[in-house]
Amino acid sequence: MTSAHSIRRTIAALAVGVTLGAVASAGIALLLYTGQGFLRAAGLLVSSTLMAVAAGLWAGAPESSNLPAGARAVPAGAASGPRGEALVSTTGRWLGLLAALVAGGLFTAFWSAQPPLREVAWAGAFAVLLVLALPAYSAGTLLAALHARDRGPGASAVASASMAGSAFGILLAATVIIPAIEPWSVFYGGAALLAVASILDRGPSRVSPVTGVTHMTDRVVIVTGAADSGQLGHTIARTFVDAGARVVISGRTAAITDAAASLAPAGEVLAVQADLTNDDDVARLIHDVREHFGRIDALINVAGGLSVIASVEDTTPAEWQREIERNAGTALRLSRAALPLLRESRGAIVNFAAPAASRAPARLAAYSAAKAAVVALTRSLAIEEKSNGVRVNAIAPGMMDTDQNRAEAGEDVTYVSRDDVAAVTLFLAGPGAAGVTGETVHVLGETIR
Repeated sequence: MTSAHSIRRTIAALAVGVTLGAVASAGIALLLYTGQGFLRAAGLLVSSTLMAVAAGLWAGAPESSNLPAGARAVPAGAASGPRGEALVSTTGRWLGLLAALVAGGLFTAFWSAQPPLREVAWAGAFAVLLVLALPAYSAGTLLAALHARDRGPGASAVASASMAGSAFGILLAATVIIPAIEPWSVFYGGAALLAVASILDRGPSRVSPVTGVTHMTDRVVIVTGAADSGQLGHTIARTFVDAGARVVISGRTAAITDAAASLAPAGEVLAVQADLTNDDDVARLIHDVREHFGRIDALINVAGGLSVIASVEDTTPAEWQREIERNAGTALRLSRAALPLLRESRGAIVNFAAPAASRAPARLAAYSAAKAAVVALTRSLAIEEKSNGVRVNAIAPGMMDTDQNRAEAGEDVTYVSRDDVAAVTLFLAGPGAAGVTGETVHVLGETIR
């Protein structure tokens, strides 16, 4: 699925390509016309432009999904988020390209008006740098960032749009611009076009109606246990979608497809049917996320629940194991599988425990033990992954306001709002909680006692 933001970014990449093609053609024509040795100079100038674009793409490329576990590459010019999180930021790169075009325009005007300057040895090299190499390099770093922020289907659109734009820019320059327009004005015109294109790249802010935050824009978040619209997982998924995230939801049944369809109008959602107690299904889920988005910024382990209500005497070993498996086992399997990608993004894991983990009531020994295992997993994993920048926290909500709980416990019970829990989940998964890890946060509302 291609989001509206991806379409705007593709148009922005097209504009970058048009500008690069036109400016490079105009700059090469200028330097050839005022230089010596046509054929030799032509080869040098064209190769300089291509090398500058290649260098920009190389230096501007973000962390690769092929890096070994624990490794992290911070792209040149990238912004650094909380606790050193590497972000693919384009704002600075847009400004850098605009500055390069303005500098190139100023220099071409000066170069054209000062014939003696062209006789100085160093002036030619300086001209190639400002007129060709610097704009091409800046465009390369920007295109790398645009590509990275739309890994998956949108990424190929960004790449093809920039190439098509370059071809059109060269054609436009050769047939219209170079014969009719002064070279310096081509640089300024390109800067004006890209100033508009940069607005398309940013697009309107996505604001969550629950929290008002916008910091999850374009981040990739997995939410498990989200198939049922009356359950917590679906509410959490919607909250992340509203905050601008690209969301992957999973569930054991085919209903997960319908759940994704109900969320899709608000953003980009991928549905994966998977049994998280099965290692092959877990591996397939992570593979699908990698293929579609290329990254994971947050993993929300909601899947689990209560299925055994019995005294210890009446609880069979099989029931005990099943409760552990569906709560702690699923969180363990998915966390282990997602760690390589979470290390690359320096992302976050949010697990779901319960108050029963610390104060087990009667007839819930298996469930309480399972949630205690989630708490232990959360703290241990947080300590192990702190040097990799992966934060791990858990939420222990009180009696949730879900369709299932209302059907079983009735209406005369105090519940915790799903929106309240979703808001805390959004906070723990985002950069605002950069200093929080290894904690279990109780969200009790009016159920506290």
